[in-house]
Amino acid sequence: MGLPVVVRVNKQMFTRKSVSIRPNGLARLTEVDSLEWSDEVAKELVPGMNDGGAPLGQAHGNYSCAASISVYLDACDKFETIIMALDPIATAQGNLAAAVFQLPIITREELRVSTALLVDCTIAAGAISVGNDGSALVRQYTIQPTYIIENGRSKINLLPAV
Repeated sequence: MGLPVVVRVNKQMFTRKSVSIRPNGLARLTEVDSLEWSDEVAKELVPGMNDGGAPLGQAHGNYSCAASISVYLDACDKFETIIMALDPIATAQGNLAAAVFQLPIITREELRVSTALLVDCTIAAGAISVGNDGSALVRQYTIQPTYIIENGRSKINLLPAV
């Protein structure tokens, strides 16, 4: 049986041919069922100086991000090999969790193009579950990127303070 024709990327459906996922930039991975990521900078209102006064502004908290990818069970070895290919420490240990990798993602639908780059990721071995359409088994990996760049923008300031 062939792979389903759609991939879910951040709760949007794309055709399999319109999604390009290249771990470490080495090889295109098409055996992906779904891919999710999120990042945020916590904010809270700073209360006014007097009781009941207007807020003075927003205080920014820590940046946090997370991601997950579901790969069809037949392609898990290929995915793990690609991730460990450029990390000699992870390859020597045979430990997937020791690998540090980049995960560029490009989605195209007609005139709409969207890009995301998950930077300096680590990964945890995944759990086996059923894919989105229920027709195949997938392994869902939890990815912990350092930060995420979407369409050339990041929610954190990448320039060092002077």
